[in-house]
Amino acid sequence: MLLSLLLILLLLLLLLLILLLLLLLSGKGAQKIDLITVHYDKFKVVNAVSSPAHDYVQLFPDTFKETPGTLSCKKVHLTTVEGASPVIESAPTLPESCKDVVKAELQRLVDTGMIVPVDEPTPG
Repeated sequence: MLLSLLLILLLLLLLLLILLLLLLLSGKGAQKIDLITVHYDKFKVVNAVSSPAHDYVQLFPDTFKETPGTLSCKKVHLTTVEGASPVIESAPTLPESCKDVVKAELQRLVDTGMIVPVDEPTPG
């Protein structure tokens, strides 16, 4: 009885040691000492990823152009949560090192017609 319990305990310790080695070793290290076998022939190689959005760009090239367009409708209605009140917040201060990059991007957006300069406060 005592001998069988010691044998079971020894097997459990051996199994724990093997699991610990698997956790500590990388996959390649575990392969080198034949703890695991990886069947690379079962893996499928992916050379490109395609998304459904990519298919729509191909199907409708007049709609999806390099630069964003404008809406053809005259009015847009945004629905908000009932009882929500508008909040006016000041713009965050930019670090001096980012100002030239942000200024150039804002100018690019103005040049493409995506935004327009606003020189007065927005009514609240």
